[in-house]
Amino acid sequence: MNSIRRFLPFALALVIFALALLPASAASSTSGLPNAFWAIQREYNEAKAAGNGAALMRAAQKAYDLFAASENPETVADRWLGNGDVELDILTTYLLEAGKAAEALEDYAEMKRFYSLYLVFVQRQKMTWTPAQRLDFETYMYKSITTKLEAYDVSPVFFTELPPDNPANPHTGAKFEPQNGIYFGMTDPESAACAKSPSAALVYVQFKKEKIESYDRVLRGYSEKGCIIQLAWNLEYKSISLAQAAKETALIEESADYLASLGSPVLLRVAAEMNVWNPPADPGEFKNFFLAVARTMKKRAPNVAMVFVPNDISALGASIMDYYPGDEYVDWVGVSNYYQYYFLGQKNASDFDRSVYGAMEYANPVRKLREIVELFGQKKPIMISEYGVANYYGRLGESTEGWAKGRLMQIQYYVPMFYPEIKAMFYFNTVRDEAQNYALSNSPGLNELYGKLMAENGIYLPLGQTVPEFIYAKLDSSGRLVRADSVIINAYAEAIKDPSLTVTYSIGGRQYAIVSEIPYRAVLDLSGLADGTHDIEVSVKSSSQKKEYAKKTITAKKTGPYVILFDASVKSSRPEPQIPVALPLSLNVMVDGAETVFGAYNINGSNYFKLRDLAYALNGTAKQFDIGWDEAHNAISLIAGRAYASAGGEMADAATSEKTPLFAMVSIYMDKKKLRISAYNIDGSNYFRLRDVMEALDVYVGWDGASGTITLETGRGYAK
Repeated sequence: MNSIRRFLPFALALVIFALALLPASAASSTSGLPNAFWAIQREYNEAKAAGNGAALMRAAQKAYDLFAASENPETVADRWLGNGDVELDILTTYLLEAGKAAEALEDYAEMKRFYSLYLVFVQRQKMTWTPAQRLDFETYMYKSITTKLEAYDVSPVFFTELPPDNPANPHTGAKFEPQNGIYFGMTDPESAACAKSPSAALVYVQFKKEKIESYDRVLRGYSEKGCIIQLAWNLEYKSISLAQAAKETALIEESADYLASLGSPVLLRVAAEMNVWNPPADPGEFKNFFLAVARTMKKRAPNVAMVFVPNDISALGASIMDYYPGDEYVDWVGVSNYYQYYFLGQKNASDFDRSVYGAMEYANPVRKLREIVELFGQKKPIMISEYGVANYYGRLGESTEGWAKGRLMQIQYYVPMFYPEIKAMFYFNTVRDEAQNYALSNSPGLNELYGKLMAENGIYLPLGQTVPEFIYAKLDSSGRLVRADSVIINAYAEAIKDPSLTVTYSIGGRQYAIVSEIPYRAVLDLSGLADGTHDIEVSVKSSSQKKEYAKKTITAKKTGPYVILFDASVKSSRPEPQIPVALPLSLNVMVDGAETVFGAYNINGSNYFKLRDLAYALNGTAKQFDIGWDEAHNAISLIAGRAYASAGGEMADAATSEKTPLFAMVSIYMDKKKLRISAYNIDGSNYFRLRDVMEALDVYVGWDGASGTITLETGRGYAK
């Protein structure tokens, strides 16, 4: 496990900026400046010397008005760059200092304005710098400013929950990638307070120093349970070089043969976090080693998927893409992702350091994970290969459990909301003698919270389940279709100086929900509203209600038992969802050669049947089943191998007299294995999609076009 370890010398960075941003550089002439500037310069210098932030901001504004007037700042900056005018140097200095002054005065509107203008001019100015200066700027100052601009923007983003068979979510088809949902696991799972059985496990092995097969008892135990295994094959790079490791052919082959013997899926990462080694790994040597392992695993261990795992923040001069071995050899992309209150365990870490490295108030998972998802999310499934929230600082003897709880809630809720590309998450639940400790077992309160978050959130896949209970979908201008009696809205909102927020949902002055806990989830019953368009007003305030940080409107278009939710501020080119129409059908079904007729509905192009009709038709076959009710889980139970006997065995999800179908995800237990299957409730009866039930029963479904007959063959398995 590696947290952020490269505390780089910022003094050098600041010297570079001091030299690069001098108001009157040696290469620039000041003779052409208007006379009015010199009075402004005196005012600016006096304000800076006196520490008078308000006066400094006024002087900076005067300089900007003098030089740029009402022109478009980008046009002005381009002209100055071309002429080499000194105004460019002056304004970058003045605007940066004005932004800092506004931030110190907590005038965040002015801070954003000054920092935004600074970025316009400095982006032109840096074109005159050396490559080293530009690299330093992009690595530190630019990242700090852009982080602040985003962190101080309290603008809520909204998500609803949809059935898990949504084909629009990212899916690359990679080895062992779930269509939707997130595999989850950790180190030392036995110490975690989690009632939901983890679907994955994390095991560490040192390359060459340890043999993978020496962990056979642990690995085979996970394999027999059916867990996805993430194997971190770490390299002690100060003991063995990457070049030497690539030549360990016998060791790599022997390890591949052992992993193949496990049979279960293995996500193998090798020489992880190479972009923050000290010194950083040589990109060419790393790729050669990765390819040596990948080629061997492909030949000898088909149950192994290769994972490329950098750290989320690179060392100076290192880039994630420098190390990428290529799409052909990488199955998954992982990332190490840690959150600290005290940066590197230092109480006096500067605001600049915290903003660059994402610590304390800047430790936001949405920002920290954006780069890796943007780089790879469209072509590879993403895995958070190890993550943690620091809850105790041993050298300081201080607990930060309260802060850690808020960050953990953000991670577990907002990561799957913003990034459906992320398909696996592994918590680093190991006690370490370090400046900061991340282990859940080290913090009873955090441990209990983790278990609660995982148990209650159906996006995380428990052991043996490959389909989540729902998926998150961002509200946008194209709209999302939900049931009117259960309109679910989750809100992302963060005020950087105020971790305690309250989100209120109102329609026409009536408050429908008031929520004060991440993810500010509201379940609204809008079935009593008239058909038509309604505005859901969302207010984000401090929990004391003394300050309103943001107000936003969600549009709800109601038609019968359905609502389409819109957020016009999020642009989307998807077509607006259509209200489902149920068309009654009589369909011919051939079951192992015996013909029968089913009453069914065609909804959105798929055929839906009653479970009892399917059970009756399969009586006496190799795939016969009975239907019952599982009171313990409040779910339908399918009993395989037993003939269908009860005429009223099927339980309706919700009685209704509506002719329009109501959509639901229904829980079904099949031989104690939980399934979530889409259904429509029509006139009080559940109609299930044929292919979902047949897949659960492993029955082949075919189509005879000549006779217009669906064919079910119990002697053949379901073919996707």
